Amino acid sequence: MSRLNAATLCQITGLTDKRHRQLAKEGFFPEPTKGQYETLPTLQGLFRYYREALARKPTGFYKEREGKLRAERKLAALELEQKLKTLVEVDLVAAAWEAIVSTAAEKLTNLGSKIQSQYSAGLSGPEVKALVNREIDAIRADLAKPPELPEPDRPASPDRADSQ
Repeated sequence: MSRLNAATLCQITGLTDKRHRQLAKEGFFPEPTKGQYETLPTLQGLFRYYREALARKPTGFYKEREGKLRAERKLAALELEQKLKTLVEVDLVAAAWEAIVSTAAEKLTNLGSKIQSQYSAGLSGPEVKALVNREIDAIRADLAKPPELPEPDRPASPDRADSQ
C-alpha cells in the first residue's frame, strides 16, 4: 500500500498538516501513522471533504458573488418595472405631491378672500353657502387633474446609443 508523507500531502492540497489531522479525526480518511498517510483512502477522503464543502452554504467569494447577482437581479427588475411604467421615481412622486399641495393651499387661501368679498356685497346665507360649495367643487376639480411633470432624466442606455 502506497503512502504519502505529511509534507508531500501539504504540497498537494495546500492545507497544513494540522488541518489534515483534523480532517482525519473528523473521519474523512485514516489518521497518519508515523507522519505517513495512506494514499488512496486519504485522497478519497479529501475529495469527499471538498464535495461536502461545496455543498455547504457558500462563504467568502461565493457568498459575495451570490449577493452581487441578487442585487443585479433586483436592479434589472426595477428597470423593467420602470420601463413598463409600473414604477414611478420618488422624485416624480414628490414633485406631483408638491404640485397638488401647492394648488390646494393656493385655492384655500384665495377662498377666504372670495367669500369675504361676496359676503360684503350683501349675499344672503344660502347664497354664501352655494358660493362656498361652488368654490369647493372648483378646487376639487383642479386637484383631480394630474399635475404636469417633467420626464425623468435618464442616461441613454448602451443599446440606444448604438441604434442612433
